[in-house]
Amino acid sequence: MRNDASQDSPVPSGYRKRIGDTLLYAIIRLGLFLLGLIPVPGMTAMARFGGRCWFWCDPRHRKIATDNIVARLGLERVAALLLARKAFEHIATIETEFFQVCERITRDNWREHIDITPELQAILDSLGKRAVFVGAHLGNWEMIPYFLG
Repeated sequence: MRNDASQDSPVPSGYRKRIGDTLLYAIIRLGLFLLGLIPVPGMTAMARFGGRCWFWCDPRHRKIATDNIVARLGLERVAALLLARKAFEHIATIETEFFQVCERITRDNWREHIDITPELQAILDSLGKRAVFVGAHLGNWEMIPYFLG
């Protein structure tokens, strides 16, 4: 038998874990709600700042990214550092955009946020609800199913 203080507790440990998990979930949801109140330009600026902080506070991944850029693109070390920092900022921005999209863009207002050319609209209309998108790996392309699903 274990001899620790948790044995003496009148509250079962599984119950304490559920309470802790629920509390953590509530804190995360509150944080996301509060972040959703910040205007988009402010969120973008915060994301870039967060990406820069991540870049400078994570020397292992900073070195990996920079070394890969130097090896694959042949850039000088300073240029590779700048590009790597921009990549960290971009990743943070994508994460921020995802939460903004989920809170702000709905089935009713998505066309206000997405530009679709008349040619693409004609194709979408002719296909009905079935389509496969093939495109460049640019921007936050992962959001296409969210918008059109």
